[in-house]
Order: sequence, then structure tokens, then C-alpha cells
Amino acid sequence: MPLLFLLSLVLHVSCQEFSSFTPCPTSVPDPSVIVEYDATGHLVDGELAEGQFLDIICIADISQYIDTSVSVTMSWRRNNTVLTNGSDFTISPPVMTNNQYTGVLHINSLRDELDNGASYNCSVSVTPNTPIIIAGNDNSSAVTLTVARFDINHVDISINIPFVPVAGDVFNLSCVIVAPPNFVENLTSVRWTYDLEASQDVTSENNDVTLVPVDRDRNIFTSVLTLDPVKTTDARQYYCQATIAVFGIVDRTNRDLTVQVPPPSVSIVADPPTGPIYESTGYFLTCTATVNTTIVNTPVTASVVWTDPSGNVIATNEARRQVIPPTGNSLVSMLLFLPIDTGLNNDGGTYTCQMTINSGNSLIASSQPTDTTLDVTVESLPPLTVNFSSVGSVEVGLSLTITCTLTTVERLVVTPMVTFIKMNDTDMEMLSNLNRPYSITTDDTSSVTNYTLILNPVRFEDAGMYTCMAEFNVTGSNDTNDPSTATYDYQEDSDAFNLIVDFPPMIVTISKERNNILYAGTPFFIKCDIMLDPLVTIPVSVTNLWTRDGTNVPMGSSDATITVDLNMIDTLHYNATLMFYPLDNADDSGMYTCNVEVTAPNSYTYLRNTTTSANTFITVFATPGPVVEIVTMGIAEPGEEYMLNCTVTVVDRLIVSPVITWTKRSVNNVISVPPVLMTVSNAMSSLYLRFSSLNTSDAGLYTCEASINVSQISMVARNDDTSNLPFE
Repeated sequence: MPLLFLLSLVLHVSCQEFSSFTPCPTSVPDPSVIVEYDATGHLVDGELAEGQFLDIICIADISQYIDTSVSVTMSWRRNNTVLTNGSDFTISPPVMTNNQYTGVLHINSLRDELDNGASYNCSVSVTPNTPIIIAGNDNSSAVTLTVARFDINHVDISINIPFVPVAGDVFNLSCVIVAPPNFVENLTSVRWTYDLEASQDVTSENNDVTLVPVDRDRNIFTSVLTLDPVKTTDARQYYCQATIAVFGIVDRTNRDLTVQVPPPSVSIVADPPTGPIYESTGYFLTCTATVNTTIVNTPVTASVVWTDPSGNVIATNEARRQVIPPTGNSLVSMLLFLPIDTGLNNDGGTYTCQMTINSGNSLIASSQPTDTTLDVTVESLPPLTVNFSSVGSVEVGLSLTITCTLTTVERLVVTPMVTFIKMNDTDMEMLSNLNRPYSITTDDTSSVTNYTLILNPVRFEDAGMYTCMAEFNVTGSNDTNDPSTATYDYQEDSDAFNLIVDFPPMIVTISKERNNILYAGTPFFIKCDIMLDPLVTIPVSVTNLWTRDGTNVPMGSSDATITVDLNMIDTLHYNATLMFYPLDNADDSGMYTCNVEVTAPNSYTYLRNTTTSANTFITVFATPGPVVEIVTMGIAEPGEEYMLNCTVTVVDRLIVSPVITWTKRSVNNVISVPPVLMTVSNAMSSLYLRFSSLNTSDAGLYTCEASINVSQISMVARNDDTSNLPFE
């Protein structure tokens, strides 16, 4: 049986002994009071800290009143100050559980200046609801607090970076501020900066950054800085600064953010980009990495790995296949084939370029490598061709361009060796020794080379055979005889061009001795003037051939009356003469042509002789007979002097003179008086019959006869006249 019950029973019995009518009051012991607080989860370095809430529990044991209805009140004091509900405290009324009343004093926020060393006292008063039961005295209990002043060591601040972000991602930086357990004060501010001395926050300097409002989970505060998107310039040091103004505390931390460069976009471009790729030519692949400069906005570099079709990494120090790595901030690499080959080295297949983007910044991580491939097909080398392009002949003095064209393929790694020579009958000269201007030009593709010789003006010595020979021999990388890189491509070709030089035109003019009527028996000539061009500076032979109506003249003894003559006036001036002595009306009429040929000496094989002609037409008429006329002196008287004049007229320039004779018709036809011949002109002759003293015997009929006999052309003509010698 409980002690309290037994005690009340004794008191009750004792009271009954003195009074049988009035109830006896009953007293109970004072209540048992315990004041305590649970510091579990509160202590910081073994102490309570400012800013924490704290629940102080007051426990009153009323088990002695188990059979009695009682009212229990609790009052609280800090030191000697009575506490009431307010902004600093919350007092919960006592609640009975298992014969115990429990009351709670909730301190909203501990303060060093108020709570450190303070005694919190709980006074319990128990009032029985039954009058005959006398309550015991109030009882109390207290607890003294030890509260540490809040300092920076009570806060743990850190920046959470869960992984390395890739530029272009959306990424959250978390600043986690852990206050002491049961901390109730709020943060005044959380500031993100790149530099504690900076006047601007991160959000002011970076438009791609947003700050999420601080999230609180009990005593843990989280500030989130969102980078959308992450850029390589975001790789830097970040400061998170938290301020608890109520305690005048500012705590901060910093951390480096590492950003990884995103994988680049990689492409390979071939040069040449299209068309067949021939062995022994220069060929290169260009690998280009591309990054988004909006998010990769810091200087970066690149590293490259080239892999051949066999899967072997191509070293940068190879002689024939040269890897040009990216340099500086360039994101371009080249793979050069010098040359590419399909013989000893089969370069056909798939090539791989792997690019990795790097940064000299320790906070910017290299990208993941990115690969791309390109298929390469190599074909055999087509033949080299050499061709001349020019006319075959040209006159001296004109302009001529002789071009030898070499056609190879583009990017041949060696330059063909070319021999350009001119040969004639006496010597052989190289192009450079001809003392004539020449040029060597190559087209934009380097596949067509023109060796051009300019002859302006063309001279006789330019005649000859021009030969152009080309060859090349690819024996290895950079034209070295390296067996490991040799391609051993050899080709040659040649072409020849014969330049025939023509004499410049000569001037041939034809003229006749006279232009009047031509009669048989008269002399006549046709002259042909020949003028050579002053450019003719070599010894030449000039020959002349006359034709009449296409037939050569003269023709041996049958043309004895025709003679030819060719005279050199000077080295450039000749004349040829066709002489008729005399003309013959039987066969001399017709078209006469003067044919002239200029011939170079036999040593000038590549000179072409030249011919020119001129013509004229003549008509030869038959010679008319002589005209005979006797002129008398009138009536003759005996004893006087008297003359008969026989005048004979023939055509002008007759090559023979007429034969004139006088006769008197008599028995013996003898004229005793000798005649006197007088030539008046080339065409007229007079034969005078002079009588110094006439006799009657001189009277009679006189006849004057004239005859023409051109034996060269068998021409005979006669005529006569008669006259009487009259007397008075």
C-alpha cells in the first residue's frame, strides 16, 4: 500500500478519535519537482550556443495525490525574474502523464549575455480540489545554463560541387551553411562573389548566372548559384559569404570550379577535295576542330592523333607522311603526303583524325577526344605529255611564238626536268643560249607548264628543229632515294617541231622596152627587175626563167633570135633581160612571164626557197614592105646638073637596111652614073642618081627598087618605083 495512503489513513483515524462529527483535514507531502533540459543535439563543442532554442522541462511528481483531485500550477523565473509568455519565451501549461505533470519553458533563442550562468527555476504548486486535504508546500527546482557566445566556429560553410560540369551544361553551385543544431536565427544574406574585394556580386558580372533564394532545412541553409549555361570563363574561384547580422557574424568559404571543355565538332577536308588522287602527288588532309565560342570563350589549344588505315598512329616525325599538329590557338591539323603512293606504300583507305581540346588553365579540363574519318582512294599516275603548238613555217621578219607545253597532274611532288633545244645544220643550242626572249609559265594547278620562245622578228638563223624533252623521277619522299618511302615513278616524253623559215617576199616588176607597135625584124627586149628584201642577210642564189604562154624560152637553136641575161646590180638588186633580135611575127607574140627563184645554200636545210613571177603580153606584127618613091627635079635640060632621088621608107628600128638599086630600061640596063646613097633616118633612106651634065642619051625610064632581107627570121620584102627623065 502506498506510503502516502497509509499516512492519510493514520491521520484520518486520529482525527476521528477527537471528533465524531467534524471531518478531519488531511495533509500530503510537498510535490517532488525536477527541472532539466535535454542538451542532446544542442551542444557545440560541449556547450550550448547562442541562437539555439532550448526546452527546459519541469516535472512534478503527484503520485501522492493519486486518489485526490488536485490542480497543479507551475511558474518560471530566470534568476529572480518571473517569466511570462512573450517574444523570448513560450511557456507551455503542465500536462499530466503517468501521475506526473510536465511543463515546458521554451527559450526562443539563447543569448550569452542573458542565459550564460542564468538559473532557470520552476516552482510547482499543488492545490487539492478536496478541502479536507491539505496541500503540501510549493516546491521548486532550478537548472543553471552555460551558453557560449556565438562565433564563427559555430558555423560550417562549404561550397558543394558534385561533379565537373561540361561547358554548355546547366550547373548548380551549392553553398551549404550548417548552423548549430536547433539554431533558430535567420541568415541576413548570402553573397556570391569572385573576389572578396569585388564590389559586384557574381550575378552582376555574369548575365548567365541566377541566384536561387536560400532554402532552409532546420539549421541547414542552402544557397544555389545556377550557371545556365556553363562557360569556360566560369572556371574560377567562387566565394560564398554568409552573414548572421544578429550576432554580427560573417562567415565565408571559397572553392575552385573546374569546367570541362565539351567535345569538339571535328571534320576532315581533303585537298584537292574532288577528282582522282594520283600517286606521286602532294596530297593533304586538313582536320579542323570546332568549338562553340559562346560557351568555350577562353583561349584553347588542340592535340591531335592521326591514324592510318592499318590502325597505326602516324608519328609527327615521319618523312613521307608529315603530321602538322595544331599550333597556338589554332584548332587545325594537317596530314601531308609527300608524296601519296599506291605502289610500294599503299596509302589508300580510311584515315582517322582524333582531336582533343585543351587549355592552359588548370581549372579548365580537356575535352573528351572526338574522332572523324575520311576514305582516300589513290590511282595510278597518268602519263606525262609534251606538245608543241605553233605554225610550221613563217617568213623572215614576222613574229612567231613557239610554245612547248608540258602536261602532268596537279601537285606532282617533283618538277619535271625539261630540255629545250634548237638544232640546225651546223649547231645545237639550248633555249637559254639562243639570245632570244623566252618565258616559263605554269598554270594555277601547276600541272601545265609552257616554255615559250618569242621570235620577233624571225631571222634566218631561227630556222631549225626545236625539240622539247621532259622527264621526272620520283624516287622517294622529297625526291630522296629512301627505300621506305620510295614510289619509283619515272616518266618521260618529247616532241619535235620543225621551223621552216620562208624568204621574205621579193619584188619582181616587168617592163617592155617600148610600148608602140612591134614589127617583125625589129629588135626588142623585156626587162625583169628583182628586188630582195633587206632582211635577206645570207648568201643566196637568184635564178630566172622566162616562159611564153607557159613554155620555156629560149628553146635552143630554134630561138636563136632570143637571148637572156641575168645581172646582179648589188646583193639585193638583180635584173633579167629577154632580148629579141629581131622580133618574129611567126612565134614571138604571147604572154611572157619572168619567173624568179631565190635559193639558200644547201647548208640551210630549214629554209624554204621562194619564187615570184611577173608577166606582160606582146603582139608582133608582120613587117610591111618598103615604100619606094622617086622624086624628080622637074624638066631636064641638056648640059645641066640633074638628080633623081629614090626615097625608101621602112619600119623603124629594122635590124637591116633596105637594098636600093637604080636601073634604066635600055638594052643593057646599065646606069653609067653612080648613085649617091643618103640615109635620112632609121626608117628612111634615099639613093640619089646624080647627073653632072645631062645628055640627051640620059633620057629614059628609070626604076628604083628597094628590098628587105632579114635572114634571121627568113623575111624578104621588095618594092620599086619608076620615073622618066624628061627633056625639053
